[in-house]
Amino acid sequence: RVHVVLPNTSKHYFSSLNVKTKTDAVDARILSQFGVERVHKLWTPPPSALLQLRNLTRYYVQLQEQKTALGNIKHSKDCSHDIQNFITKSNKKLINEIDKEIQRCLKEIKKAIEDDKALKERVRKILTIKGVGLITVATILAETMGFEQFHSSKQLVSYSGYDIVQRESGTSIKGKTRISKKGNRYIRNALYFPAMVACRYNETLKETYIRINKNSKASKMIGQVAIQRKLLVLIYTLWKNNTEFIENHKSSSLDPKIETTQDSSVAELL
Repeated sequence: RVHVVLPNTSKHYFSSLNVKTKTDAVDARILSQFGVERVHKLWTPPPSALLQLRNLTRYYVQLQEQKTALGNIKHSKDCSHDIQNFITKSNKKLINEIDKEIQRCLKEIKKAIEDDKALKERVRKILTIKGVGLITVATILAETMGFEQFHSSKQLVSYSGYDIVQRESGTSIKGKTRISKKGNRYIRNALYFPAMVACRYNETLKETYIRINKNSKASKMIGQVAIQRKLLVLIYTLWKNNTEFIENHKSSSLDPKIETTQDSSVAELL
């Protein structure tokens, strides 16, 4: 049996025992005690298709990050004085090569989805959401392994780092309320641009975005993050119920399965 725990969980356990010494022998003893005392979830190997898809989507993001870095270098060189042609040509060549690899990686992602008929059909249904593209859906499904280990939208929101963190105590401490960001960065990265599109072209989410920003005196990013969270929960709901997105769908006429399996925030979302 294999159990996988978050590093901060074991770290907090060490702190609760007030162990000041850190050696291999002490760590081994405390970890053994941690394994015996606490109840841990059993780890199961992820499905091969989704594991391969996760490797591809993460590599796609890494290539995009490399392209952005090279683009910044190109911009700095273009604005500099007396730069050799070798540097400029070399930089452009590297950017072109990465562009080619990005397109190849995108084809592999599409092929991975096309090869699995069941996955392809369910992805098609999720793509009925305005503003959500193939890479976004592929990334979220790959990072969550098809939502196999999630039993509620709250678990998913926390895993993605969209859970709300408050810092208040009495009258002296009143920090800003913000998302924790203690979660999967690839999911938040994948939802950034879809949320921007949804705020403009998805009528249901556009109304929510306008309402949040109207009541908020802070940055419009609060509304953007709220739409990212709603898109994530919406994708989760459609996947769990194997249904398509219906625009302007009223909560009173929801499928009974959705109302019984999801919390009230999902009903409000649809």
